[in-house]
Amino acid sequence: MSMMIHPQHKKIAAFAAGIVLCAGLIFTVFVFSSHEAIAPSEAPELEMTEGTSGTSATDTDTGSEDISSDDRVAVEGMTACLPKKDTDGPVTLECAIGLTTDSGTSYALDFSASGESPVLDTAERVRVEGVLFTPESFPRVSTYDIKAVMMVSRVIYLDDPTR
Repeated sequence: MSMMIHPQHKKIAAFAAGIVLCAGLIFTVFVFSSHEAIAPSEAPELEMTEGTSGTSATDTDTGSEDISSDDRVAVEGMTACLPKKDTDGPVTLECAIGLTTDSGTSYALDFSASGESPVLDTAERVRVEGVLFTPESFPRVSTYDIKAVMMVSRVIYLDDPTR
């Protein structure tokens, strides 16, 4: 039995899809315009060196090197629950997964600009590429003890390269 869709309903669905698309575009513009970026040279755990193919960021925690553009950096570490700033009082049990380097520096990860929502478990060794922003630019991470928020453009799973 086939079901007919009324032409007016098709127009309404197309209109709603257009509104959702516009809202996503406006959100992305807002995210990039309202957050203060951190220059790669201002991130103490990243050593910036000039390479033959452009600027590369070397994570001094691991010694790994990755080619990146002027504002993009690569950080390698383990996925983990982000540490809370204040652990003296009651602490909630939610786990916001971020990245912790071998030296213990933690980063919040934001995938909103990439259009992806990868499923990250804790204790996965990854390299993430993206742009760093100050934690103050993202009020929702104010309770976490992090160095920066990375607007992620790429995740490389080092333990399982097939992912």
